[in-house]
Amino acid sequence: ESPGGVLKTRARKSSAHPDFFAVGRGKYIHVVWPSVITKQSYLKDGQDRVVDVDKYLSNHSLKVNTGKAGKDFTFSEDDSTIVSLDKAGRVKFWDVRELTKTDILGNPAHPNHIEIKEPLITFTTTHANEKSWPTSVLFVDKLRPYQRGGALRYLIVGMKQNHTLQLWDLGLGKPVQEI
Repeated sequence: ESPGGVLKTRARKSSAHPDFFAVGRGKYIHVVWPSVITKQSYLKDGQDRVVDVDKYLSNHSLKVNTGKAGKDFTFSEDDSTIVSLDKAGRVKFWDVRELTKTDILGNPAHPNHIEIKEPLITFTTTHANEKSWPTSVLFVDKLRPYQRGGALRYLIVGMKQNHTLQLWDLGLGKPVQEI
C-alpha cells in the first residue's frame, strides 16, 4: 500500500552476534531476537515456524526510523552501527548499540520499545539534480579484507542507473573511486 511501488523487505544478519538480525521494510529497520520469540511464545498457534509479528513488535519494538523508504542496509563489523541507503541516494549511519546491547535476553518478558530517529552522519551519493537509483551498500576493508574485527574504513554503494559501484573512503567522507 505504498505509492510508487511495492516495498521490499530486506533481512541482514548481524556481523558478529548470532543472537539477533535485522529486517528492513519501508522506513523502519527492526532488530529481531529469535531466542526471545521462541521463549515468549510469539509463534502463531499450531505453527512452529510462523511468528506473530504484531504481537512480537508490540512488546519488543527495537527499530531505526530512517525517515524514507530504504533500499538496503548493513551492519558494521562490530554491530555498533547500521548503514542505510534510501531511494534518494542518502547513506545514513545509525548508532544501534542501544538496540543490540539491550537486556532483552536476560529479561525477555520485559517490554522493550526503542526507536532511533537521528543518524550519526549522512552522505549523499549523487548530486541533487541527478537521478539516483542506489541499490546496495556494503562495508569493506581495502587493506585487510579477510581479517575480521578491525575498523572498517570503506563502503561500497551500488548504483543501478549506470551499473557502477562507488568506493567511499569514510575517513574522507566522499567517494574516491567508481568501478
